[in-house]
Amino acid sequence: ALARVRSDVIFFPAIYSWVPVPARTPQLVTIHDAIPERHPELLFPRRRNRLLWSIKTALARAQARRFLTVSDASANDMVTLMGISRARIDQTIEAADPIFAPRSGVDAAALRSRLGLPADGPLLLYVGGFNPHKNVLRLLEAITLLDPAEPVALALVGDTSGEGFHDNLPALRRWLADRPALAARVALVGWVADDDLVGLYSIAAALVFPSLAEGFGLPAVEAMACGCPVLASDRTSLPEVVGDGGLLFAPDDARSIARSIAQLLGDPVLRATLSERAVRRAALYTWDRSAELVAASLRRTAGLG
Repeated sequence: ALARVRSDVIFFPAIYSWVPVPARTPQLVTIHDAIPERHPELLFPRRRNRLLWSIKTALARAQARRFLTVSDASANDMVTLMGISRARIDQTIEAADPIFAPRSGVDAAALRSRLGLPADGPLLLYVGGFNPHKNVLRLLEAITLLDPAEPVALALVGDTSGEGFHDNLPALRRWLADRPALAARVALVGWVADDDLVGLYSIAAALVFPSLAEGFGLPAVEAMACGCPVLASDRTSLPEVVGDGGLLFAPDDARSIARSIAQLLGDPVLRATLSERAVRRAALYTWDRSAELVAASLRRTAGLG
């Protein structure tokens, strides 16, 4: 069907949706990240899955004229891990929906109660998936290293249905079940509406983003747009996205994560400074700018610029 369409470009917004097309029409394929190549052991349950993925990406690399990605880190990984020439890679950005903006007057007690969060203690957020490379277990380990005299509350926001691709929710739940005191301070919230997510970003002390690898890191931009400081992994795209809107830590070291949390919670001036910087940082990422960059890539793929 794609081959029969008379078009200037065939655009695949993600390599997951790529299929081989028996036509000479130029193709632009988006590769958001090279996490399957960087951490195959964390993404593929079986060796067969990894082999089939390698075949698919090899065919896509052979057929596409150009590639699009969303960060410098992803572009560099595509060169070093996938063997794609840098000259064939264009970059765009991602951005938060306009609903993500600083919000005052949020009834924190009511929101925490409605979402089943602990009623007291500074609130830390994690927003995202629960695949092994998201490194949530290391975040939980870091929470155990914090001062027990000043307990925090941790909200884990994301798909908790267990139906996500190769997530490790059973392991996280078993880990928490063995530590009931900590489990009482941690809420697996599940999906929340954007309006509630804005409220959570607005009342949280920080978003903690411990991922071992990201292509971009959209929750970081959403949080910063709401004035919520980000404590992020120092790997792949997160340093370039977060910039001065947060603090970085080594994601494979629970003590490093814990130190960043303690530093932020113990310094109200730092927290206020990072909140101001976060809003300015998030303003650099807009969907209008993203669209301009994608349009330019489409023109280059079609040979028009």
